[in-house]
Amino acid sequence: DLTALQGPWAESYSLWVAGLADNVHAPLWEQHQQQQQQQQQQQQPQQRQQQQEQQQQEQQQQQEQQQQQQQQLATSELPDARPTVRAWCVQVLGPLGLVLTSKVPPTSHRCTSYVIARGPPWIHEAA
Repeated sequence: DLTALQGPWAESYSLWVAGLADNVHAPLWEQHQQQQQQQQQQQQPQQRQQQQEQQQQEQQQQQEQQQQQQQQLATSELPDARPTVRAWCVQVLGPLGLVLTSKVPPTSHRCTSYVIARGPPWIHEAA
């Protein structure tokens, strides 16, 4: 979890987004790591190729389980069907996009970080 961002620039980058936490998909950071792993595989000798592929399949299965758990958490933490407004603090995360720190409710200090890939409603949860 990320703490709320401090400083005057955090206010200017604050976004008010309503009810988007249930649209959680595969994190960009995991996709980035998978691409790096695939590049490393191509550079290694053929003998270790099968072992590498087996390890990657196991990692993908673990990631799928984590994503299902994250989706369950995101939907279970949502309040009732009444429209809700959430406060988001924005922090730039290099080439991977933006990290949004959501405060639910806005007065709470318990924050959950998200990575934006294509903008709302495609919000990607960061690891």
